[in-house]
Amino acid sequence: MAQICRMNKSEVPVLIRILNSNYRCCKRHKTNYYDVLRIPQDATQKEIKEAFIRLSKEMHPDCGNKGSHDDFIKLNEAYSVLSKKDTKHYYDFEVKYNDSANCDFHSHRFYNFNDLCEVQNNEQFGKEKAKVLGVCVAIMIFGTIMQLIRIKMWSDFNKRAAIERNLKRELEYQNFKEQREEILKLKQFKLDVHNK
Repeated sequence: MAQICRMNKSEVPVLIRILNSNYRCCKRHKTNYYDVLRIPQDATQKEIKEAFIRLSKEMHPDCGNKGSHDDFIKLNEAYSVLSKKDTKHYYDFEVKYNDSANCDFHSHRFYNFNDLCEVQNNEQFGKEKAKVLGVCVAIMIFGTIMQLIRIKMWSDFNKRAAIERNLKRELEYQNFKEQREEILKLKQFKLDVHNK
């Protein structure tokens, strides 16, 4: 047991610190994105946008109004999650079924919905990549088959052309041979006639 404690000695303070900071942040910040935008949870996209515009004018740090830089960052983060239907859906699910949505905006327990959407986009990209890869493989297979057909047709054409050339040469040879025999017969006949 002592050896186990020695091996994991460095991890214990880290775990305590993480758990303690998460506990403190959940106790300290009992707000969620809807509270930051000061809207009800059943707000429409139009209401979310109007609330963001109104609050960003009030809280922008350059305007010198009552807003601080941190509040403005929280406002932008709340709007970036609630303005998109997918991230809003996941956030609503998290608020409904998990208390971690009430934690600090940058705590370890809080769901980073942009990363979640990025994972979904990566999954969609993976599916699209698989489709493209499938199409490429199909094109390669089709191209290979067409190439094999072309080679087969080309070799058949060359065989036919070679056979036709051979037949033509054979006919020419036969014609030449017949003409030569006729010429030899004529010469023999002339010699026979001349000798008589």
